[in-house]
Amino acid sequence: MIPDALTTSENALCDTLADSQVFRELVGVETYEDARAHVFIDDLAPPEGDSKTYQPGELARRFLPYALVSTAEEGIVHKAVGFDSFLDSGKLTIAIDRRVPGDGDPMDRDWKRCIGRLLEDMLSVSGQSDQRAHLAIAKIHITAGPGRYVPAKEVVDGELQRVQLSVEWGSDA
Repeated sequence: MIPDALTTSENALCDTLADSQVFRELVGVETYEDARAHVFIDDLAPPEGDSKTYQPGELARRFLPYALVSTAEEGIVHKAVGFDSFLDSGKLTIAIDRRVPGDGDPMDRDWKRCIGRLLEDMLSVSGQSDQRAHLAIAKIHITAGPGRYVPAKEVVDGELQRVQLSVEWGSDA
């Protein structure tokens, strides 16, 4: 069922990220629960039950570094493989942002190595978890970065590092 496949795949990718040891190191936490607090679907959002009104950029500053997961334009494929039998596959995107470290390499080699290790880690746990669903990743493409950008002043003063990934999942990716 397509609506279930969309939300299930987004949540599974969020869980895959939060279970990644490299992602946990990137966001500076040790547990899945703490890492999951740095992974969002579609947009930065306050924690559930939080009724505070946030100023522009306040959530970005609060949760940096973070990952934003969303369904790509190509979305999802619902392919018939027999009578009343279907296989789902699709494409998701991830944008990961972090502050440029004060002692950061001007060529961003440390950031590039970190992203390389993250991709290896995500692929190594693809579809494998005893505790929660991990996305069955077929391919990961770096679509932008890893590099630097200057966000709006209300978000953070200075530069951020960002990478954008395209993640294909399922059997028809």
